[in-house]
Amino acid sequence: MAIDDPRPGAVHFIDHYAVPTADLMRWQQFMQNALGGVYYYTHGLVSREEARGARPRTFYWVGAQEIGGFLQRRALPAPGPLGRSYPRFGYWTRQAELDAHRRRFDALGVAASDPVRTSEDGEPGTAVYFTDPDGNQYELWAPDELPEAAMEGGNALGLGRISHAVLESTDLDRTTDFYGRFCAVEPIQSADIPKDTVAFRLAGGGRLVFKQVEAIGARTGGHETWEGQHAALTVRPDEWELVHRRIWDGLPSDRFMQHPKVARGEMEAKLELGGYFYDWDGNSYHFNRWHGQMRQDGPDARTYGRNPFGVNPH
Repeated sequence: MAIDDPRPGAVHFIDHYAVPTADLMRWQQFMQNALGGVYYYTHGLVSREEARGARPRTFYWVGAQEIGGFLQRRALPAPGPLGRSYPRFGYWTRQAELDAHRRRFDALGVAASDPVRTSEDGEPGTAVYFTDPDGNQYELWAPDELPEAAMEGGNALGLGRISHAVLESTDLDRTTDFYGRFCAVEPIQSADIPKDTVAFRLAGGGRLVFKQVEAIGARTGGHETWEGQHAALTVRPDEWELVHRRIWDGLPSDRFMQHPKVARGEMEAKLELGGYFYDWDGNSYHFNRWHGQMRQDGPDARTYGRNPFGVNPH
């Protein structure tokens, strides 16, 4: 369900995410077969880029959203339990199609849970938890009520937009303040949400969900922990400057990183390209521009920087 009157600078959707991988080819096969991904581009697999220190990474379209895998220099930790490990990214799907997704996962040897009825993360529905070969966590989310924009994108296997992300927090009060101030979102109020959870409704639909932990897990963190790992959040294009100045003015300098193509002092370029920012627990993000509709170029786009949300920061 969308928010009718969002606050200024509110996040509208999760635009995309990137995860760490130990094997790019294996991760590509997972994206194609398990999620119906369509190849977009690969960087860092030619000697000139590698000589400059670029990390090999590849991006796939899942519907009209690009999903990235970044090759890591060190071994990934062992995967945690299904449905109780973070970060975890969800995709909307229809309840009637969950069994077909499960059969596909079984045929591919994808580790997946049985369907689980839950309302603990802010809305009622049915989830199927699953992992990729690197232990990154995902879920299919079939809510009792699909948002209007949930199934836009035309994924061949019947997956919708990114429905939500489930992340870690060592202090839920501090997390609530951070996302209220810098993402202009409010906690969902529900008696079904446990005390160790806070869930935020995004303005266009979907959620950011945080779980209280005593210590941040080995897989949580952005570029400083696992190279390339992040999520992108969409904001209105006419509020682009507002959201970035809010971050630059309100966060210490170690919580944001300007785009590497921007020289110090070049404010116009800095505002155009933006940069990455981190919450207090190391979760990493950047903003993309939201124009009120899905990208129309989708999987057929092959040109870097092609989308209406701004310059591709990867």
